[in-house]
Amino acid sequence: HFDELVHGLGGHSLVEFHAPWCESCGAFSPMVEQAVLGLRRYDFGYPLQFLRVDGDELGSLRSRFKVLEAPGLIIIPQASVASIPAVDTRYHLNDTMVMKYEGPLEQAAVFAWVHNDLEMRRPHSGEPPESASSPPLN
Repeated sequence: HFDELVHGLGGHSLVEFHAPWCESCGAFSPMVEQAVLGLRRYDFGYPLQFLRVDGDELGSLRSRFKVLEAPGLIIIPQASVASIPAVDTRYHLNDTMVMKYEGPLEQAAVFAWVHNDLEMRRPHSGEPPESASSPPLN
């Protein structure tokens, strides 16, 4: 079911892995939601969807994406977007470059991380990239 959700959209997916017992997850989830609301103002060439997954309930999915802790956050890009060079926190999954978040549990940091990653994947239109210098904060 997860694969159909991700690939059915034809866009980028931001996936948060959480656990019901995790206090950090409870604080982090609203920050991610606010970052997503701000990110939807930008055109990355493809739609952005946000999925929240219970990492305890779906442990095989957490393992598949190498998310070892809660909270965890990954970007699954639109499959036809050209790959960018791999670094330690990136890996290929079915010919799609997946990015795992390893930054601070802060809204502005999540916003900047997702924005920068998706901006690099955006199909080039000849226009300059949009700036992420002022993320919306609540």
